[in-house]
Amino acid sequence: MTGLLKCLLMLAVASPSLSYNSQRLLLRLDDRIVLINEQPGECKTVFNSEPFSYLIEKTRLSASGRYMTTVVLDGNSDLDSCSNGEEPEIGLLVIDMEKETKRFICNVQTYAWSPNEDKLVYILYGKDNDDREEDAGDAFFSGESIWLYDAQAKISIELKVESNALQSLGWSEHDGNIYALNDEGVIRYTLNTGLVVQTKYLGVHLSPDGKYCFRESVDSPCGLYLSESQTAIPFIEESSKEPIHIYSDFVSWGVLGGETVLFLIDDGLSYIVCATGRMHKVVPPSPDIDPIGDLVGFREGRPVWAKIKGDKAELFYY
Repeated sequence: MTGLLKCLLMLAVASPSLSYNSQRLLLRLDDRIVLINEQPGECKTVFNSEPFSYLIEKTRLSASGRYMTTVVLDGNSDLDSCSNGEEPEIGLLVIDMEKETKRFICNVQTYAWSPNEDKLVYILYGKDNDDREEDAGDAFFSGESIWLYDAQAKISIELKVESNALQSLGWSEHDGNIYALNDEGVIRYTLNTGLVVQTKYLGVHLSPDGKYCFRESVDSPCGLYLSESQTAIPFIEESSKEPIHIYSDFVSWGVLGGETVLFLIDDGLSYIVCATGRMHKVVPPSPDIDPIGDLVGFREGRPVWAKIKGDKAELFYY
C-alpha cells in the first residue's frame, strides 16, 4: 500500500450513500450500490463493487440525480488508466446513469457537488516534493490543486487557486461559493469571477442560512462556529452538561422544530441543535433500521432510510 493510499484511507470515515436534492436515493449494500426512485419506490443496482478490492464511502448523487459519484480503489485495474499512463490507485468514479457510462478521475478522495448543478469540485492529490524522510519507501502526498468537473460536458478545468496543503472542500448552498481548507485557514472561491479570498471561517461547510459553519475532522475534534464571529459552539451530550469532543465527517444540515441542526456520525447518527450545541441521538421510526447503514438521504432537512425487498424499496422518514 503506497503513501497516498495510506494517507487517504486515514481520512475516510464510514458514511452512508446519500442524496439531498433529487427524487432519487442511494443505498450502499455490502457489494453494490442501489438506486431508489422515491416514487414509487422502485430500485435497481447501479454499481457493483466486486471488481474493486476496496470501496471508500462518500457516495453521492448530483443535483439532478442523473450522476452518481463514489471514491474507489481499483483492485483489478478495471478502470481507465490515469492521464500519465499509470494504473489508477484511488480516485473518483463518476457514473452517468442515463447513458450508463463512467469516468474515472485519478488521485481524488475529496470532492463536493454543486447544490444546484451537475458540476463538482475536487482536490487533486500529488507527490509532496519536500525532503522529509520517507516511511518504508512510501512517498508523501498532498492536495495540490482544485478542479471543476462538468458532468454533462465531461470536462475538468483547473481553478486558479494558489494554495497548497488543501484538505477539505465545500460548495455552499448559502451563497453558491466554493470553500477550501488549507494550512492558513479557509479560502473562498467565487466561480463566476474567479476571485479568491482568505476568509475568517474555520470550516468549509456553511449552513443554508449562512449563520453557522462546521469544520470536519477525523483525527482531531471537529468544530461548530458562528459564521460572523467564529465563536465556537461547544458540543454537549443530551444527558450531560459538560462539553465533549466529536470526531466526524460532515453529513448534512437540517431543520427540526424550526431550529437549524447539524447531522453527524458519532457512535451512530446524531444531530446537534446549532443554537445550543446540544447533541441528540437519532432514533429511526423502526427498531430494525440501521441509523447509518440504511440511511439514503435527507428530505426537507430530515433523514430518510430504506429497506430493500426485491426490486422495491420501503422508505422510512424521520
